[in-house]
Amino acid sequence: MAGVVVVGAGHAAGALAVALRDGGYADPIALIGDEPHPPYERPPLSKGLLRGTDAFEGALVRPREWYSEAGVALHLGRRAVAVDPAGGTVQLDGGDRLDFTNLVFATGLTPLRLGIPGAGLPGIHVLRTWADCQAIAAAAAPGGRVVVVGAGLVGLEVAATLRVGGSTVTVLEAAPRPLARVLPALVADHVAGLHRARGVDLRCDASVAAFVGDGRLRSVVLTSGQALPADLAIVAIGSAPNDRLARAAGLEVRDGIVVDAGCRASLPSIHAIGDVARHRSARFDREWRLESWHNAQEQAATCARTILGVAQPRAKVPTFWTDQYDTTVQFAGLTNATTEAELQGDPATGAFSVLCRLGGELVGVVGVNRPKDVRQARIAIEAGSSPSQNSHDRKQP
Repeated sequence: MAGVVVVGAGHAAGALAVALRDGGYADPIALIGDEPHPPYERPPLSKGLLRGTDAFEGALVRPREWYSEAGVALHLGRRAVAVDPAGGTVQLDGGDRLDFTNLVFATGLTPLRLGIPGAGLPGIHVLRTWADCQAIAAAAAPGGRVVVVGAGLVGLEVAATLRVGGSTVTVLEAAPRPLARVLPALVADHVAGLHRARGVDLRCDASVAAFVGDGRLRSVVLTSGQALPADLAIVAIGSAPNDRLARAAGLEVRDGIVVDAGCRASLPSIHAIGDVARHRSARFDREWRLESWHNAQEQAATCARTILGVAQPRAKVPTFWTDQYDTTVQFAGLTNATTEAELQGDPATGAFSVLCRLGGELVGVVGVNRPKDVRQARIAIEAGSSPSQNSHDRKQP
């Protein structure tokens, strides 16, 4: 009997299976994933799992036994190699075929790597999977010299975790400041200050020319010619969506699988969710592909409602967060450096927020250890209103 087949077995896939069963879906559900583990959440990989303070079981969307009890088939350590949309089948490596009435792509991302000399040396890592996390944790040591390439969310979280663990950490960022794609300059500079205050050598406008070693990594050479001694390097320069199989199946693909507000792709009975899905935001009138825990959870619920034929609620404003040292930064909506930033509170206290506006309209909020501010502003953004400005607020360029 055909049912829902999900290509991918990460967080979004697991959340979809849960939402379908919770919604009363009784037909078969099958998840196909190339890792040996049931679906798990990825944010802990750069924090508690890397520190060794959290158990992997705590990151699971549901315990392994839930899937068998709920009648959800897990095809783990397997890959989907072909999709026949007209015939309603997915072919797996090894030749097995699964029939579907609804197919969902939840194929996620592949970390980008540097195409420079020495990039294949042992000691150079990326972070996407539990296996990646275990490899980095095993290679890191107190006093060890670590170079993190890329000062985005993942790179800075890894840097913070390893620095707390006693490593000597250098972070290299090619842009003029860290987190420029996602946060206003005021907040990005504050986060940079957190790292530097804890002894991280955070360098901006710094690019890597080569990795050098004698059978394993020994140094990272910058385009300036400077060589940084290194025992371990983590490359965190972004990721690319795993949309090749969808493209081969004839779906519309544009830096991700293009979907509508109900997560429907361009062919009937085919959907996409999570990091790989590109959709248009009606609230902000722009197309984007979101890589976050919140988006995986929300799109899983949306896709389940589509398959179940249930009405959709109003879309929520996308939300993100990062934990670094003793600081939690939450942000929602449009928050990058192109917005006008309106400060609330005093950054010197370590707790403040920033309202982000475009043409006077509130479009985003960032809270540094101020979760209440983020909740209130997010509600206002979703309603199309604006919280009143505190008399102590001041605008930042």
